[in-house]
Amino acid sequence: MNFITKSNNCDYYIDMGLSVSKSIDSSEALGQRYLIVLVSKGSGIAQINDIFVPYIAPCIFCINELEHLIIPPNEKNEILTL
Repeated sequence: MNFITKSNNCDYYIDMGLSVSKSIDSSEALGQRYLIVLVSKGSGIAQINDIFVPYIAPCIFCINELEHLIIPPNEKNEILTL
């Protein structure tokens, strides 16, 4: 699902995509953009660069363009990425 946002004076557009999955590897976003990741169902251990972080849904990860987030596949996960 893609969204287009625009400023009040309509001088620029930002293409935004929303994806739903059971896992995430943010390597495609490295050096390019920020990510907002909502884990709405599931639990496990996420990896941000060299740090391992336990998570229990619902939770949000806000990832900058220098951070690499990996959430391994889990059938119980529901992950929304914007």
